[in-house]
Amino acid sequence: MSKVALAVFTLAAVALPATAQAGEVGNRLGHQEYRIYQGVRDGQLSPREYQRLQAGEARINDVRVEDLENHDGHLTYGEYRQLNRMENRQSNRIFWTKHDGPGR
Repeated sequence: MSKVALAVFTLAAVALPATAQAGEVGNRLGHQEYRIYQGVRDGQLSPREYQRLQAGEARINDVRVEDLENHDGHLTYGEYRQLNRMENRQSNRIFWTKHDGPGR
């Protein structure tokens, strides 16, 4: 095995477990942010709806950051489940807010 291949393998073995746990939560937050911005761009969200949804995203991210800080960059199973439930509820809020009619 060459030195380059060994370095890449070692880096992947060290980096992937941490990003796998925290990554899915972070990826969902990013995707939901995109959905919110898309709703603003398309006129489906009023400024007030935008602010409310952004506040929800910020709360989820605050909980995520605090959980990661408390466990050296890892999420416990319970924390992961809690964040997933929070993101599911936020995803539903985004959908229903975008589809409740023009700028309500």
